Amino acid sequence: MPSVGALIGGSFLVALRAVSTPAVAVLIIVVGYGVMSFGLPLYLAAVSDVCPLRQTAGMLGVLTAVVGVGGMVGPYMTGLIVDAAPIPAEGYATAFQFVGVLAVVCAVAAILLANPERDKLRLT
Repeated sequence: MPSVGALIGGSFLVALRAVSTPAVAVLIIVVGYGVMSFGLPLYLAAVSDVCPLRQTAGMLGVLTAVVGVGGMVGPYMTGLIVDAAPIPAEGYATAFQFVGVLAVVCAVAAILLANPERDKLRLT
């Protein structure tokens, strides 16, 4: 289940504020994002499995567009958070923690609400 990767990776990012050593903080960020990145191929496979053949290409396009928007909005939002922080390190920690909380909330929602078999039947 791809959402488990987002849950684990997001949890790492949420824990970032508890770390004061820069090297450990970098390790947590790398592991957190690394674990979350394992989910993308699984999301693509899930869309291909659940969607009817005639809708698969469109849904994969929507998924990759949403990921692309995150890549455009993320740096801008991070800049706003860093600029508003008293020191840049706190701003970056807040930005990474925000991403972690968002990932955890979305992962929990997906784990609780997603049902591939039900969705497949509904879409066909």
